Amino acid sequence: MVVLMFGSTRKNSSESQAIMSALDTSMAIIEFRPDGHILTANRNFLALTGYRLDEIKGQHHRIFVAPEETASQAYTAFWDKLAAGEHVSDEFKRFGKDGSEVWIRATYNPVFADNGSVRKVIKFATDVTEEKTCQFIQQGKLAAIDRTQAVIEFELDGTIISANAAFLSTMGYEKSEIIGQKHAMFVEADARDSDGYRGLWAKLNAGEFVSDQFRRIGKGGKTVWIVGSYNPIFDPTGKIMRVVKFATDITADVEQRQARESALQEVERDITGIAASVTQSTNRSTEMSATSQQASMGVQEIAAGIEELAAAAGEITQQLGRVTEVTANAVETARATNEIIGGLSESAKSIGDVVALINGISEQTNLLALNATIEAARAGEAGKGFAVVASEVKELATQAASATDKISDQIETMRSSTDQAVSAIDQISATISEIDEVTTSVAGATEEQTSVTSELSASMQQVASGVASINDGIAEFAETSRSIDSATRNLQTAASAMV
Repeated sequence: MVVLMFGSTRKNSSESQAIMSALDTSMAIIEFRPDGHILTANRNFLALTGYRLDEIKGQHHRIFVAPEETASQAYTAFWDKLAAGEHVSDEFKRFGKDGSEVWIRATYNPVFADNGSVRKVIKFATDVTEEKTCQFIQQGKLAAIDRTQAVIEFELDGTIISANAAFLSTMGYEKSEIIGQKHAMFVEADARDSDGYRGLWAKLNAGEFVSDQFRRIGKGGKTVWIVGSYNPIFDPTGKIMRVVKFATDITADVEQRQARESALQEVERDITGIAASVTQSTNRSTEMSATSQQASMGVQEIAAGIEELAAAAGEITQQLGRVTEVTANAVETARATNEIIGGLSESAKSIGDVVALINGISEQTNLLALNATIEAARAGEAGKGFAVVASEVKELATQAASATDKISDQIETMRSSTDQAVSAIDQISATISEIDEVTTSVAGATEEQTSVTSELSASMQQVASGVASINDGIAEFAETSRSIDSATRNLQTAASAMV
């Protein structure tokens, strides 16, 4: 159209000028010789590239192009095509004076001379740098989605239009195996006729997007779990053109979660058993703690009793020591008494000797009195007085003999009593000695009992202390068991919540 317009400039010069003026106002325009050298450029083009006209006039078009592109065969073919009279229309990346990228949507239009040869090339361009930047961002997003997500497109009736490599890899199909097929091929047979499945496509046809976790069937019947969104795509008029699904394969995560749930259920069962055991242990430890406290109290009472017994044993030992001392004194007194009585027996014997002597004297006196009486008789009357004296002496001798007999009897009785006393004292001494031996033995046994009792008391104190420590340990164990029981119950609750 442009070529024809400029080819008919002689007939419609004023109209052509008006059109050029309008284009000059709204578009960036630059003119080249057929070999690519610049003839002129309007203000819009200069503003777009940042050059002044004198900086570019006579320069080649390549000053706006990357060096690697100008060295390519495609760039040479581009100008050959224009020189041959073919127009080129496209979006191009160019560079401004400061090296910044400039994207333009342009048409390179050959202008023909009257003889049909190409006289020059006019380029009409529009700055689309911002648009291209947005486009690149969108394309980058789509490329990122295409790299990381499974993407598949459907007609509104579920017919498959296309699928990317990620989707094909996820489901295990080749593209040729699914194009033209229905979406239902990925759904379990018993779910294809369900209200839920029909409702999915009803929503999509109504323009609603659907996002959820889905269980799908891949090639060979393998189960595939995905998190996906079905997105209706609209044309500029708001009409639904197709449906695009973006999906992420979460099969491994779901299988791990299912395995974890199974393990957690097993753990929960184990925890339930542990909780029961811990509860039982807690109850048993509580009972043991009570029993231990009773035992501790009993041991303390026994220890107190043993201490009292030790004190009593000590008192008995002390009293036995006193008894031993008294018994020893009694033995000593009996011995001394025995010696005294022995002395009395000797004295009695001595008195007996004296009595015997007196008795002999009495007998001799009586004999003398008898002789005196005989002599007095011989003397007759002259001896009467002597006879009287002799008679009195005889009487005295008789009395003395009678007295000595009584004394002898008394001495004999005393000697007999003394012998009996000595015998009794000997028996008493023997008995006291035996008592002393028994008392000594009892004292020794009591001392040994006191020692054993003291040791037993100390041992019972240690036992009481040990029982108290055990009691504290059992109480601590009971508290620990209760803590474990509480923690186990919390863990059980957490495990239940995780399942």
